[in-house]
Amino acid sequence: MHTTIGLCLKHGPLGAKYSNLVTTLGETVQAEARVLKLRNLRRERLKAAEDAEGKRAVPKTFLDARALARLPTHVVNSRAKRALEEGDDTDWPTITRAKLGSALVMALLDVAKDDAGSPLLEHTIVPWAVNGPVFDLVKAAWASGGKWPDLPSQEDLALPEPMDLAEALARADGDEDGGKKLYDAHLRRSARLKRRNAELHSLRCDTLLKLSIAEQFKDEAADVCRAMLTFAEAKRLGDDGLFWLRIHLANLFGLSKKSLDDRAAFAVAHEADIRDAYERPMDGNMWWLEADEPWQALAAPGNSRARRELDDPRDYESALPVHADGSCNGLQHYAALGRDHEGGRQVNLLPGEAPRDVYEGVRALVAEKVARATGVGVDLLPTEAFGVALGDDAFDDDDEGADRHFVGVDDDSAPLGPPSASSAAAKRAREKGTWTDEDEALETVRLAQIVDGLITRKVVKQTVMTSVYGVTFDPSPERDAAVARLTTLGCITPEGDVDEAELYLCACYVAR
Repeated sequence: MHTTIGLCLKHGPLGAKYSNLVTTLGETVQAEARVLKLRNLRRERLKAAEDAEGKRAVPKTFLDARALARLPTHVVNSRAKRALEEGDDTDWPTITRAKLGSALVMALLDVAKDDAGSPLLEHTIVPWAVNGPVFDLVKAAWASGGKWPDLPSQEDLALPEPMDLAEALARADGDEDGGKKLYDAHLRRSARLKRRNAELHSLRCDTLLKLSIAEQFKDEAADVCRAMLTFAEAKRLGDDGLFWLRIHLANLFGLSKKSLDDRAAFAVAHEADIRDAYERPMDGNMWWLEADEPWQALAAPGNSRARRELDDPRDYESALPVHADGSCNGLQHYAALGRDHEGGRQVNLLPGEAPRDVYEGVRALVAEKVARATGVGVDLLPTEAFGVALGDDAFDDDDEGADRHFVGVDDDSAPLGPPSASSAAAKRAREKGTWTDEDEALETVRLAQIVDGLITRKVVKQTVMTSVYGVTFDPSPERDAAVARLTTLGCITPEGDVDEAELYLCACYVAR
């Protein structure tokens, strides 16, 4: 009781977290058990020590077990481990401590009441329930072989036919270098496909686990995936509930940067599609598949139909979670701490007609620098981002003189051809110190022409989002979306082999 009340008071009005409370209780009981063990052992040792020499042999810890009981739990356990005999010094398993603590909490809740019989302590939770209709649809999609949004294919990717070095040489008409390159490409392709199949296996196991848990708890509160979950307790929509349901649906279609009214209007304009998604989710016009979060989008139409069947939509009781998110929370903290009005405006700490998108703003800046570095099509570039004219010195930091130099490539520069296999040669030249500023300028133009047009919001978002947390320089280019273009430019072979060194250079260039 002392431990429970102490933790509840320590954590304020919300009280102690249940999992923390029960494990702490288990540890406290374990410490008490060790103290009792020490006391019993002390009595046995003292009884066996009949002379002065025998008493001096008793460990000091045993001579003051009562004082030991008044020490913090971790001190008791530490001293007890050193003093107890072998076999008694091991910690109880965490699950054992948790189960014991849970039983004690339940017992305390039964008896902790005032004179009027009202409980002095209460155990509360935000319960979740499995969304039955969506769960059934996910099961049906999985049974059909996967390949639906966010569901892994149940079929492995086909591996290429085996090839040894001798066969590669034969295919290259005996050319040793050509045969070696062909053999190496085959090994890389096989390794890549095997790695992808291993990932698919892991994703299948993860999906099966989620479905299994949902099946087990579909009639109870549970915690699986957003699309298959609803709140266990439904609430009346009231005056503005329908408005927020519409905004939620628009957000799932990637419209979170539109104004609230525009998002609500989007849902109204698609009432027919919403009705079709509810009535024929797997064989209708499949509009819901266009959403960024399709399964969550599919969960929303059920509320729509049931709502329309009521005389007053405000009376409809919905359990659908409506998600809300911050705008690059790390930058929000920085802007707030620094009283940065412009930064705060970009991450929506200040009011505006429509939400700002800091990732799109950064993307525009990066894309503009890349495009100017190519020297091609500069006249077609956007002229403004973050409310400031692009190309202004405000966007070129003083410690990035090299970037400023390369951005200044003449607008009339002729486009370079496809990239050559010069990555290794460039690396050797840099190491030898023979790499010149002119070489660097030409290489910058070459890399800019490769990545020009590939700077998407998704490429930018992860770097911008994590930079405020001290992320290290670890380039990771977006490959899948750029395969066709990189194949044309020669960075990816027609067989799908990726020039890792070339992509690394491109990623480093974009990161700078």
